[in-house]
Amino acid sequence: ARLQIKTFTLLGTLRRLLGEAAAESNELVLALETAELAFGPCHDETTAARNNLAVDYKAAGRFDEALALYQESLRHALRAHGNNPSSLLSSLHHNLGGVHHAMGNFAAAEGSAGHVGDVLGAVAEAARDDAAMRRRVDAARARARSTVQIITAMTVAMMVGLLVFSGGY
Repeated sequence: ARLQIKTFTLLGTLRRLLGEAAAESNELVLALETAELAFGPCHDETTAARNNLAVDYKAAGRFDEALALYQESLRHALRAHGNNPSSLLSSLHHNLGGVHHAMGNFAAAEGSAGHVGDVLGAVAEAARDDAAMRRRVDAARARARSTVQIITAMTVAMMVGLLVFSGGY
C-alpha cells in the first residue's frame, strides 16, 4: 500500500511540476483513498496523503476544499498524537495558515502561525530535555568507567605487589 501511495503521490507531484495542478488531484485522490483503506483515517500516511491533496487544491485556487482537508488532517493528527510536538503538526498548522492567508483571512492565518510557534517551542523543549538526559547518562557512564579503571588498576597493583614482595604467594 505504501508503494502505491508513493507512486500516486509522485505522479501527482510530477503533474504539478509540469503545470497541470487541476489534473494532479486525480492521483492524489487515489493516494488518499488507498491510505484510508490501508491505514485508517488517523494514520500519518493518510494525513500526509490528505495534506498533499490539500496542497494541490490550494495551488489550483480551490481554497475551501483545501481548508477542509487541512482541518481534517489536523483533527486526525491531534487525535493520533495528542499535543505531542511533531514536524507533522507544525507542517499542518503552517499549511492551514497558508490557505487562510491565500483566502485573505489574515487573523486566522496569524492564529495558525502562533500554533506553529507553540509546536516548534514544544519540539525545542523536548530536544533540550533529551540533550540534558543524554548529558546525565554520559556523566553516569563516565563515573562507571572511572570506577572500573580504578578497580582494575588497584587489582593489577595488588597482583604486582604480591609477586614482588611475596614471591611464594
